[in-house]
Amino acid sequence: MKGNWIFLDGRMIKADTALMNSLEPGVIKGKGVFETMRVRGAEIENLKEHLGRLDRGLTFFKMRSPYAQEKLKFCLTHTLKANHLQGARVRLAVWRERRRLRMAIVCRRFEGYPRDKYRKGFNAVVSDIRRLKTRDFHIKSLNYRCFREAFIKAKAAGYDEAVLLNSRGKIIEGSRTNIFFVQKGTLYTPAVKEGCLNGITRQQVIQYARKAKIPFRAVAADVRRLFHADEAFVTNSLMGIMPLTSVGKRRIGAGSPGPVTRKLLDMYCRKSHSSCPVCDKSV
Repeated sequence: MKGNWIFLDGRMIKADTALMNSLEPGVIKGKGVFETMRVRGAEIENLKEHLGRLDRGLTFFKMRSPYAQEKLKFCLTHTLKANHLQGARVRLAVWRERRRLRMAIVCRRFEGYPRDKYRKGFNAVVSDIRRLKTRDFHIKSLNYRCFREAFIKAKAAGYDEAVLLNSRGKIIEGSRTNIFFVQKGTLYTPAVKEGCLNGITRQQVIQYARKAKIPFRAVAADVRRLFHADEAFVTNSLMGIMPLTSVGKRRIGAGSPGPVTRKLLDMYCRKSHSSCPVCDKSV
């Protein structure tokens, strides 16, 4: 495989697959933070929010960004241009390795998930890996091994995602997503205090729900609540809102995107100026 251009420790270098894989969250050895962002055309979506969260994470770890935000924006754009990418996923990581502060920007081509995947929905499995609550659970940190291992195990078993529980058996989040479910018209999501990351898309969905006057609650919920939900979906910055239509061998609701999911997905797509994959509306 041909190498990609990556930005590593202040230099643009050609990287092979092995080097790129060594810079994955959960593989990097060191304490730090990362952000994964979606690129459409020349725009990095929610860049202000991502860089703000990166700064908060670095502050938590008593670290400083190697560059000011405007310089970070330039480095991100420069890396995308070097790879001639417009539809892409780009990851920015900053970490301390021994006493050395390091930074990497890795981007890969990404045009989004197939429209049929949104219509069919994800199938998840409840992971046997528990996410223990740590001091940095609310930070998007490189302390990511349990999520990485849960995702790899789920994919190897033929699933799209893994649902992680905390030590009390309560739902936290997916291996790379936040989780929402609907019961009797009310939208629920695991509360941050249960150990989940307050994801950027998670926050947007909550805002959309309030705007659409959809009742909403952040709760402590065991997996039975998910099994008996009328509908469910997962979120992150790359997929936006993805219907979750089954967990293991259990179908959720009708086994297809439900009305609340469709409504919120339509609102999300309008905001991102894309067509809704489950309602075929163009914006």
